This record gives sequence, C-alpha cells and structure tokens, in this order.
Amino acid sequence: MPPHAICSSSTCDFSREPQDMRTGTRTDTPERCPICQSPMISVCPLCRFLLLHIDRSKSPKCGLCGANLKQAFAERSNHPYPVQTKHSNRLQ
Repeated sequence: MPPHAICSSSTCDFSREPQDMRTGTRTDTPERCPICQSPMISVCPLCRFLLLHIDRSKSPKCGLCGANLKQAFAERSNHPYPVQTKHSNRLQ
C-alpha cells in the first residue's frame, strides 16, 4: 500500500499518493492543498502513523488507530504536541 496525503479541510476532498506507482519513485507532497490552500496531512495527528490506507469519505479515518483524521488535525492545531527536550525526560 502506498502512503497517502489528504487535505485537512473538512470541505475539500483532495488527496495525493506521494509515490508514483508506475515508476516507484517518490513525488513531493505539497505543504498546502493546491485546491484550497489548507495544510496537507500525511501522518495521523494522534498516533503519527503514515496514512497507508484511507477511505475516500468526508471523514477519513486512520488505518491504525481509527481517528477521524480531519477532526483530529483540527483539534491538534488548537493544542499542539508537548515538547520533550533532548536533555530532559520532562515534557515542557
């Protein structure tokens, strides 16, 4: 299964496979959707697993943890991941 990248907008259904299946070469995933300019999602916002299989519905889910990808992205955008420093085990 090739990896996927999808638009984070709930109103846009743009997606791209960042690998050319005929040649096997990697293609660049845009940072922004070429249709609506929203950020692209290439990993699950919750479990950080690559999007290897996604359904083409309006609310695509992560194939590993089952999270609603667009909803989880919106929630994570409001509450970013905690940062762990290189020299500390404590989250900051």
